[in-house]
Amino acid sequence: MLDRLLAEVYNPSRQFPVSYSQLRSYQFAELQRAYIDAVAHDDDILTQFVEADELTKRIQQCSNFKELLEAWQWMETEKD
Repeated sequence: MLDRLLAEVYNPSRQFPVSYSQLRSYQFAELQRAYIDAVAHDDDILTQFVEADELTKRIQQCSNFKELLEAWQWMETEKD
């Protein structure tokens, strides 16, 4: 019980709203490359719950924006 209380003090969790505004039109390939580049330079944030190789493979197999979002959702899910 004490550990849980101290965890909230030292590692508080907060929710932040996410907003998006499109600055210009983006080609799918550009978004896909940016995502792969982010994984390559990641410091265990994107790959906290998944292996970088598996995530990169999934991103490379995507052929549209919807599939990139699905890869993102898969990445965010803690694996057992």
